[in-house]
Amino acid sequence: MTCTTPASSTSGPKALVVTSSTHGVSNQATFTYNVTPTISALDPNNGPKAGGTTIAVHGANFGGVISVTVGGTPATVLGSDTNTVTCTTPLSSTTGPKAVVVTSSTHGVSNEATFTYNVTPTISA
Repeated sequence: MTCTTPASSTSGPKALVVTSSTHGVSNQATFTYNVTPTISALDPNNGPKAGGTTIAVHGANFGGVISVTVGGTPATVLGSDTNTVTCTTPLSSTTGPKAVVVTSSTHGVSNEATFTYNVTPTISA
C-alpha cells in the first residue's frame, strides 16, 4: 500500500490509521512530520573576515539542537529559539559572500542565506 500524506505546518508525530471497506480499521501507527528550518534574514549580513561578528539568523522551525555554518565552517551558537539563532561568525580566509546554513537535530537542514565577509579594518596611528 502506498499513500500520500497531507501537508503539515508543524513537526512531530501524527496518528496514522488505515481504513478498508473489506478489512475494517487498522491499529493506530505513528507518522512523524519534519518541517525543515527556513532562514528569512540575517542581521547583520556582513562583517570582517577576522570573524567574531554576532549575527541573528531569523526564520522558522529552529527547534532541537542547533548548529550554524558560515561558508561550511561552524559558527559559535550563543542561543536559539524556534525563530531566531544568535551566533558568532568564524574566521574566513577570504572576503566575499558565504552561505549560512542552520541545521536542527529535529528539523533537518535549512535553505541558504548569504553573509558577506569584508576586509578586516585596521587602525593606524
